[in-house]
Amino acid sequence: MLEMIGQEPLRQNEAPQRALPPRPKLSIDIFTLVQNAKVLIKHGELRLARHLLRESLQKDPKNVYVLKTLADCLDKLNQWDEAEKVLKALCQQEVNFPNLSMRAHNHYKLGQDHLALQSYFEALALVTDDIPELYEIYKNVGNIFVRQGDFESAEENYNKAYTRASNSDVLLVNYGTLEVQRGDLDKALFCFRKAVEVNPLNDRAWVGLGMIHSHFGDFELAWGNLIKASDINPENRTALILLAQWSTQMNSVDTVIERFVQYFSKVSEDSELSILLIKLFIEKSEYYPAHLEFVRAICFDPQNQELQKLNEVFSKLEINQ
Repeated sequence: MLEMIGQEPLRQNEAPQRALPPRPKLSIDIFTLVQNAKVLIKHGELRLARHLLRESLQKDPKNVYVLKTLADCLDKLNQWDEAEKVLKALCQQEVNFPNLSMRAHNHYKLGQDHLALQSYFEALALVTDDIPELYEIYKNVGNIFVRQGDFESAEENYNKAYTRASNSDVLLVNYGTLEVQRGDLDKALFCFRKAVEVNPLNDRAWVGLGMIHSHFGDFELAWGNLIKASDINPENRTALILLAQWSTQMNSVDTVIERFVQYFSKVSEDSELSILLIKLFIEKSEYYPAHLEFVRAICFDPQNQELQKLNEVFSKLEINQ
């Protein structure tokens, strides 16, 4: 597949050089607030920076410089819902490729695929040069089309991304995922192998290899691939889910429990993985830690039906309190 991808010729920059638009004027007090916020962002004090930028925006709600800085801060905080409100206001004040692409990426992170595609296409309509930012756009558009089941459009956009970053391990994993969806596991295997050659620390590629080798019946190799993925990224949920599913078969329940405990030392709330951990504890007849995890999980997700079923299980067990 990858050998057949043609290299698209880069478009020549035929547009005359244009002077950059003047930066928006800032009053002294807003300038001070924004500069202090940028210093805080640089040092990781994102919430304090957000407070200063909100204060700046109250003073000048239409200032594009403040809006861009606040949107960037909110993105770093993963507060994409609020960022969308800011980016909407920004695009109303200034329509250009950077602003539209920023809003498109935000829609993408929110899982709003339809809105993301719309914003991506609006941004692409303003592009006259072959710029590095196009790689991320074409890659994300391809991912959206994979989720929508439009594999031809997905490959078309992955190919466009490939011409701009032919050695991207992330893109190779995406190609592998596309081939899994198509049912061509040999091509998927090639893509995942190529990805780990490019970047041996790509945990998603190791998970992909594990899934393919499992399908081919090589469970020892598949297990090793998943362990490798979990070693690289202890927060890889897919690796943990598959390890839990295969733990009994591989006689490694204790090993998987340890990895789940490590995961929850970093992640406080994850009902799906909590349920798997509870079941692993129960399988080992370790009812007390199972009940502790149940109590913790039910506090975060009291309406979860699967947890409610587990509550019935615990009511029938004698647990040493």
